Amino acid sequence: MLTAILARTTSGRLRSRKLWTMVGAVTTLVVDNLAGLNLSPLTQGLIAGVAAVYIIAQALTDSGQVWVKDE
Repeated sequence: MLTAILARTTSGRLRSRKLWTMVGAVTTLVVDNLAGLNLSPLTQGLIAGVAAVYIIAQALTDSGQVWVKDE
């Protein structure tokens, strides 16, 4: 079903790597809370931090603001 929705999306917004990274990180933290898995605060922070770094890096790459040193 998700594949059909993505195939019909012409704007590409649902194909965003940043969106699905954010959805995955939030889902992981919500499921942890609801299921009572009791991940440590450090682990929760690392999940959110890795997702944030990835999203920021992808945003910079997509906007063309990544500077590469010419050799």
